[in-house]
Amino acid sequence: MSIACPREVKIQLTSTAEIDAAELFVDGVSRGFVRKGIANTIQLPLGQHSFAMRAVVNGIEYKREKSEAIVAGTTPQWVFLHPIKQGGTPQASGTREVRVQLTSTAEVDSGTLFIDGVNRGIVRKGTPVILHLPLGNHKFAMEAVKDGVEYKREKTANVTAGTTPQWEFLHPIRQGNTTATTGTWLVVILDQTSPVNKANLTINGDAKGEIRRGGDGVRYAVTPGEEVTIVLTREWNGKTYSVEKKITVASGQTETVRLVPVKQ
Repeated sequence: MSIACPREVKIQLTSTAEIDAAELFVDGVSRGFVRKGIANTIQLPLGQHSFAMRAVVNGIEYKREKSEAIVAGTTPQWVFLHPIKQGGTPQASGTREVRVQLTSTAEVDSGTLFIDGVNRGIVRKGTPVILHLPLGNHKFAMEAVKDGVEYKREKTANVTAGTTPQWEFLHPIRQGNTTATTGTWLVVILDQTSPVNKANLTINGDAKGEIRRGGDGVRYAVTPGEEVTIVLTREWNGKTYSVEKKITVASGQTETVRLVPVKQ
């Protein structure tokens, strides 16, 4: 598959879908939400890709998966998914509640959590991140920067069947002096004045998971001098809240962006 010529792809639920929104997966990776009427816009390499969605509404599970080729073109390529009702409440035997937390002896209080390479928000000491994961092996990782020092930890753990939460602890390992003095960073914060307490974050069309109101925000390395498009979206009480901001970060700098989604 060529990666030299990506194409803008807009993914949306069909207008006749029985549900309004669902979690979107492209090539098995969570890419935020797909909705009716509002496209999820991403950049994909040319070639064959798997598009899937999943939602549970009123105890009913909806799914759809299809494979489609992304071809060369100068205009966006549209992909539509029509959810298919699966019947009753989905089987819970294939998933388990997992609680992820930093160790009590960690030198940092929080960090960005990645599971299977997907940003899942902030992991902290004392307060777990609560997720539902499929049974099987998963890669847990965290990153943080404190006082100019970078901390990381990565491990693979097997999520097994069980009726109680499975706990996973990450102990950050000091990496030495971070490249922050020459690197370029972007910190995105959902401001305390936001009307919604969390939002889905995308940067340059790539889904980065959820961020929550207040706190220290989420930190990302960016390419110096290149324009970065930040989008926050949230569906709440039948309304859509969103905000978009474009920013360019100079080499060696860290820019903090506070955003407040507004009702559309």
